[in-house]
Amino acid sequence: MKKIIIINLICLLFCSISMIAQNNTRVTGVVVDEENLPVFGASVEEKGTSNGVATNAKGEFTLTLTGTGNTITISYLGYSH
Repeated sequence: MKKIIIINLICLLFCSISMIAQNNTRVTGVVVDEENLPVFGASVEEKGTSNGVATNAKGEFTLTLTGTGNTITISYLGYSH
């Protein structure tokens, strides 16, 4: 059974919070799950664009924003146990 896992984000971001940024602003962070474990392969995207990255094995990401008034979205499709 597939479900979307609600992801907690530590460091600079929270999921789906609007970010006010200048052109080419670099945003870094770590995506973790409910048990505070890193999420590998989570999708981190700049809403309304094709600009996005995936988290590494430590849940880390770096994304360069392309505009101002940006919103970052984080999603991950996983399996329930």
